[in-house]
Amino acid sequence: MKFTSMAFVLILALSFSVKSFAEAPPTCTGQSTEECTVTNGNAHPGLQGEANSHHSKLSERMNSLFPEKQKSVEQVARPGTVKIVSPKFLAEIKAPNVKLEWSAAENATSYVLQVATDPNFKWLVTNEKFVTGNSFEVSNLEAGHKYYWRVAGFKVENNSSYNQSLFVSSAFTTETK
Repeated sequence: MKFTSMAFVLILALSFSVKSFAEAPPTCTGQSTEECTVTNGNAHPGLQGEANSHHSKLSERMNSLFPEKQKSVEQVARPGTVKIVSPKFLAEIKAPNVKLEWSAAENATSYVLQVATDPNFKWLVTNEKFVTGNSFEVSNLEAGHKYYWRVAGFKVENNSSYNQSLFVSSAFTTETK
């Protein structure tokens, strides 16, 4: 019974395939357009002249509905890279507070600052966005730990792909008690 029903489905599928191939309109190519016709304003891709102008007009009309967004030069100028001023790399901090300082970055309106206890910045102590100055005070640091910090220039007005510069990283340690 299964074989009979599968055979019936196969024969039925083949008959529809043969019928659709037999009724298919001729294919137009760039070399052969004798059998191609234009009916009801619908053009075939291989036709020249009036048929192609129909497609051009349709494309222009669709493009006018959804115009391509123009990139503004000001919005794709990525902020420059900052330079770390202090503390120096692997400096030992004697107080539970530290003032992190960096140079101004060109085109940056604010900065992103992260302080972590691991070099991969998985365990963040501080994660500040939109820091407006060139320094930031971090407090309540534990004694005898190494801290990693990084900072990047940020420009909110930019397109999202261009609003942040690369991070610049450093590290410091706190004095043991």
